[in-house]
Amino acid sequence: MYLYLYSFITFFLMTCKPAEESVIYPTTPTVEKTITVITAAERIALYHPLLQNKKVALVVNQTSIVRESHLVDTLLKLGVNIRVIFAPEHGFRGKADAGEVIDDTKDTKTGLSIISIYGKKKKPSSEDLKDVDIVVFDIQDVG
Repeated sequence: MYLYLYSFITFFLMTCKPAEESVIYPTTPTVEKTITVITAAERIALYHPLLQNKKVALVVNQTSIVRESHLVDTLLKLGVNIRVIFAPEHGFRGKADAGEVIDDTKDTKTGLSIISIYGKKKKPSSEDLKDVDIVVFDIQDVG
């Protein structure tokens, strides 16, 4: 009986078509597909209409770059009404050291108010948001 079963299994295994080797173990180099991620910073035309005629707040830092320009500068050139900037650790322009307490200030380049969310408070207050319709969060180096 065992001899019969052994013979049957042997015959079955010998007649089965083996899996394609190239599927299991590729013998030719594979070409990896290049995936291009298009960030929101590169798609301003899509979200710019959402910011028109709105009072905008930005949560940004030194990594908030659109091509060669800071997001704040780009949006101002497009006529977006930026009311306030909320700055996390390292500050809006990235000049503060790690862990350094950052005070509220004004940006010397744009004159916009900068409210620290890495100093005495860790998030905007109701008072900070009272004159804001929409908040844009763009920190590209969250680590």
